[in-house]
Amino acid sequence: MPFENAPDMPVALLLSSLPTLDLEELFLFECTRKVTNDRAVSLNGRLFEVEAVLVGERVTLRHDPSRPDAPVNVWHDGRFIEKAHLVDTCANCHVRRHRRSGVIDADTGHAATHARLSMRAFTSDDTGNGTEKPDAEEVC
Repeated sequence: MPFENAPDMPVALLLSSLPTLDLEELFLFECTRKVTNDRAVSLNGRLFEVEAVLVGERVTLRHDPSRPDAPVNVWHDGRFIEKAHLVDTCANCHVRRHRRSGVIDADTGHAATHARLSMRAFTSDDTGNGTEKPDAEEVC
């Protein structure tokens, strides 16, 4: 058979030396963003959270536009850093930030088990026109 010695062929040697490729990675879109002070990057109107060490840095986001809820690959200086996930806006609003130092502290007092806003939280205003507003403590 002519292909018995296929491993000895030059093409086979070349292919065996190539790194394996992830086809999904090849077709991801790329864009560059600057990480904000609250560790977030914006992509197509959505906020994604990244590592705190990247605050102020420019990062490359690699994403699949057909899957907007999927995690986004974050690259910095040619190296993969992490998969960024959508920001939990309710939990993020309870993070304490020191204005001068930029240090971020998690607020453990107002639990991460923050209750969702319910219809019972709405009350009529004093004008009687039926306009309703939420209680201040229930709003994120």
